[in-house]
Amino acid sequence: MVYWLAKFNLLIASGGDTVEALLRDPSIRDLVEQVIVIESDPRRRVDLERIGDVLVIEGDATDTSIYENLNTAEIDAVLALTSKDEVSSLVLAIASQYKVPIRIGVFREARIAEIARNLRLEIPIVKPTVVAGEIKRVFASLRSPVELGSTIWRVQVVCCHNT
Repeated sequence: MVYWLAKFNLLIASGGDTVEALLRDPSIRDLVEQVIVIESDPRRRVDLERIGDVLVIEGDATDTSIYENLNTAEIDAVLALTSKDEVSSLVLAIASQYKVPIRIGVFREARIAEIARNLRLEIPIVKPTVVAGEIKRVFASLRSPVELGSTIWRVQVVCCHNT
């Protein structure tokens, strides 16, 4: 049986380099219907708007009034990609309160990511661990050649729904 999933409506907190790389990847449009980015830096906002087909809200991602002005019932996923783990945690807590079903945060500190996971705020990605894993994979490929472009990412989704 084949299941056809609808595209995601995505809200991203922070408009840094990771967001720009994600939005410039043409294959993301196969997965995402609408992208909304909350960015506090007016210059970054302009840069992200130039990418096209992205709604950028200038503001602080921890300002709850921003979420009150969005139709959060239509948001399928929130990505907290801020440079501060505590801000990302708060963004995910806000998204949890609005019952956004998929909440993903990128953290620098493994301990903060573990706390967020234990609080059922989201799916944590620990940036240093991911980068270290990629470096290890590259070194391993130098010892025995493998095709680098064929990596399949598997993410175990832990239920985030509030019941």
